[in-house]
Amino acid sequence: SPAGPLITPKLQGKAEARIAAALIDVAAARAPASNVDRVLITHPTIVGGQPAVARFGYSPLLHHGYKARHGVGLLVDLTQTTEQLAAGRRSGCRQSVNKAQASGAVVEPLRDRAEWMACRDINRQTLGELAYSDQQMGAIWDNFIASGHAATHAVRVDGVPAAVTVTIHFNGSAYCWIGLNRKPAPLAGAGHLALWTAIMDARERGCRYFELGS
Repeated sequence: SPAGPLITPKLQGKAEARIAAALIDVAAARAPASNVDRVLITHPTIVGGQPAVARFGYSPLLHHGYKARHGVGLLVDLTQTTEQLAAGRRSGCRQSVNKAQASGAVVEPLRDRAEWMACRDINRQTLGELAYSDQQMGAIWDNFIASGHAATHAVRVDGVPAAVTVTIHFNGSAYCWIGLNRKPAPLAGAGHLALWTAIMDARERGCRYFELGS
């Protein structure tokens, strides 16, 4: 469940503990048959409309040998005004966005599958050995972008993407999934401008949080 809880937030305390125990018992019974010796549980950053750290201040999983390994997730509160969000940026980020905007850079969605697939070079420049294959890029377009589960923002220089973001929108929150930047950079601040535009777009869509990653 990408941005929602496995157990509904309406159930807490003993009810939540009983459900967790039942699920863990089933997993423990099935694990040996599948040669599984360890189960990892990952909480999304936003669960039930709250940051996971607030939602899981105490976890019933601790009674079952679960050992928490905390990560750090960076969240932007989109209930702030545009002015507040802009003022909250660090000076370096603010200057990068301003420079890119002053250059007359155009930020717009990728219009079709062909434009997305044409980003294979910037994909390889950014991710190197971890770059998405053509098959994976096709699946990203078909299953996420074209279906409306993700939005693209491309900063173009002379009609060619200098930076591209792909943002997932789900259940009142947004997550910056993919960020691609051309190398060498044809425009200073292109990546910052693409991300800032994605944040503003998520706010306009009514999202409560924007997750920048870890």
